[in-house]
Amino acid sequence: MKAKELQTEYEACCDKIVLVVNETTDKVTSGGIVLPASVQPRQRRGRVLSFGPDVKTKLTIGDQVLFNIHAGAPTADGDREILVIAEKELFDRIVK
Repeated sequence: MKAKELQTEYEACCDKIVLVVNETTDKVTSGGIVLPASVQPRQRRGRVLSFGPDVKTKLTIGDQVLFNIHAGAPTADGDREILVIAEKELFDRIVK
């Protein structure tokens, strides 16, 4: 599957998944304490742009997924962070 929404066209190969990474921002607790992104849980969220033919996980373009904060190979496309991860680095597909 190909991703065409960014400046560059991405076509994942093998068991790789291309994601647009959602920004992690500082969160404020109900008591007003600011929790910086660096102390938040060690998982990240992203949106699937493309995936290779060997991916066995049921994915569609646009799915939201969770993955390890240290997963993959990051790159940039304009002002957006793009990440290429292996299927085994995927934690979960978010189902609403």
